[in-house]
Amino acid sequence: RSGLQFYQNWMKNGAKLISLPLACDTSIYTKDNPCNSKFKDVTMAFVGGYWPYKARQFDRYLKPYEKHLTVFGYSHWPYAGYGGVISREEEPALLRQAILCPAINEPHAEILGGDICERVYKVLGSGGMCITDATHAHRDLFTDDELVMPADLSDYHELVKKILRDESFSQRYRERGYQAVMERHTYTHRAQTILANLGIQHP
Repeated sequence: RSGLQFYQNWMKNGAKLISLPLACDTSIYTKDNPCNSKFKDVTMAFVGGYWPYKARQFDRYLKPYEKHLTVFGYSHWPYAGYGGVISREEEPALLRQAILCPAINEPHAEILGGDICERVYKVLGSGGMCITDATHAHRDLFTDDELVMPADLSDYHELVKKILRDESFSQRYRERGYQAVMERHTYTHRAQTILANLGIQHP
C-alpha cells in the first residue's frame, strides 16, 4: 500500500487498483531441499547480479561484511567472497544454511516504497534467516515478528550483529517468516488474487 499513493489519479478516474507483489516460487524454494556440505560454514550469503546502480545499496549494506559474505551471481562481483554462478538446485540450500541472507533492493525502492525484490520470499520460503534493507514497504507485507525490517542503515548494522550472535533470535524469525510466506506470499496466492479480482471462481 505504500506505493499506491503514486497512482491516486488512476483511482480518481475510476480504475480499480490492487497490489500484486512478487512472491515465493514453491516449486524451487522450499525447506525440503537437502543440505549441501559446500555451504556448511557460510555466515552471510547473497545471490544476485551486480551493476553500478544497485551497487550503491550493496556498498552500504553488504560491503562492511565482505569478509563474512559469500556471493553468487551471473555477473562478477568485486567482492572477495564471489563464488560465480550457483545452480537453481543449490540455491535454496545456501539460503537456508547461511546464518543470514540480506534482501537488498534497488535504491529507488528504499525511497519510493514499491518494487520490492523477490529475494525476501526466496530466503524465507527456503527456511532461511532474512533481514531487509530500510525499505519500509516491507511492513505492508510482513509483521515485526515475521521479518527483520530495520528502521534505517544504522539499525540494520545493529540488527546484523544481533542475528550473528543470537541463534534463538534467528530461529524464531526463520519459523515465523517461513509460516508467513506459506500462508500469504506464494505465487498461488498471487494467482488467486488475480482470479478473484477478475470475478473468476477458483478452488
